[in-house]
Amino acid sequence: MKMNITDEKLIKLGTLIFIIWAYLLFSIGNKLILLSIPVLIITLLILIIGDKKTIKLNSAILLNYLFFVYLIFSLSVMILNNSDIYNSIRFCSYFFYGILFFAILSKNSKWGLMALDCFIVFSAMYAIFTLYAVFFPEPYLKIAHALFSEQQYTVISWLMRTNGYSGIAGQTANNAFMMSLGFAGLFCIIHYGEKRNVLLHYFLLITIVTAMFFTGKRSFLLINLLCIVFLISRDNFKKYFKNILSGIIAFFPIFIITSKINNISGLNIFERLFNTSGDISSGRFSLYKEAWIQFGNSPIIGNGIQSFKLLSNIRGPNNSILEVHNIYLQLLCETGIIGLLIFLFIIYINYQKVLISIKRTRDRFVNKSNMLLLNFSLYIQTLFIIYGLFGNPINDINMLFVYFMVAAIPYGLELNLCNIQIERVSYKAQLETRNTFDFLSSRGI
Repeated sequence: MKMNITDEKLIKLGTLIFIIWAYLLFSIGNKLILLSIPVLIITLLILIIGDKKTIKLNSAILLNYLFFVYLIFSLSVMILNNSDIYNSIRFCSYFFYGILFFAILSKNSKWGLMALDCFIVFSAMYAIFTLYAVFFPEPYLKIAHALFSEQQYTVISWLMRTNGYSGIAGQTANNAFMMSLGFAGLFCIIHYGEKRNVLLHYFLLITIVTAMFFTGKRSFLLINLLCIVFLISRDNFKKYFKNILSGIIAFFPIFIITSKINNISGLNIFERLFNTSGDISSGRFSLYKEAWIQFGNSPIIGNGIQSFKLLSNIRGPNNSILEVHNIYLQLLCETGIIGLLIFLFIIYINYQKVLISIKRTRDRFVNKSNMLLLNFSLYIQTLFIIYGLFGNPINDINMLFVYFMVAAIPYGLELNLCNIQIERVSYKAQLETRNTFDFLSSRGI
């Protein structure tokens, strides 16, 4: 069924509402928590109404459903062994929502370019708010106190004292991840898109990367660099060597500007970025060791989804409960070898899909917008996979949903191309039938 304009607008509206949720409602947290779930439900309903086509099951969707069934089994393990299962039920519910979200968006790609623009706009907003916190800390803290809960405000204040700026995101990692979406979008537009508004794109790119410096998150700075080098090297390293060199050269003015700000304001941001004294893992090695110990207790089926925090005695600042900060180790100790393998198959199939789609699109010389969206999907999937080694992108639900969104892009583009080809074949057949009928009529047959 071909989407009419109303359906297309509904799909885009649902996507827009989700992005607003991911950047604002989720990040601001407790002050807006009552709005979070209703907004997600409304978003899903809008997407379902806007796309009336039957969901076509593919290997990725089937694996996601399989993993969800296994999560329910893992939840039953939690029920047998623990009394506190709220976080387990919450994670399973959100993951099921993510599957539906992925299944709907993977049926078309009409929302893709609009979503890319939204990522850039909201990432720029994050960057501006982060830089505002750097230059005007007192006014920023007053705004933060109004927006965030007392617990979150305490964390934000502590992060600023340790030279980490969370901006409007509430956490430095969330801030850096969400800004990385806009950074990735701008890079892909500059590298793969039409050469329009080049100065604006470079200005936004520099603004975002400067703000990312002030988050103090070394891992994201490194991961974004790796993603860029990976994408460029896949195209043609020799051809784009000048672009890489220009990027490296452009890095130095940013470094000098931020260091000057650092010296003038006494922020010591580089002390946070390049400090290698003490535990360079920021306490992660202790968490990894604890995860391995828990894995040894039940290696095949795990101890139950979201069990790590309940079984761990490791605490962070203000006695906060800490995640594993490695999604693969987390799933290994919580869902066992079986659960981790299913999850890795999902990651592999989605990654393989986007790589194959890029190759086919390049061979067919399809328009630049398709290449732009596919490479954006590849960039963010790569970012998600690598960040999973250091962070919690499956526990930070907005990051998990963003992964589902970008992973859906190649499936949607492929279906659109198939529909276009079917329409062309159908039109050609109709035209040939009409010509044949006209010929026979002219012969009096």
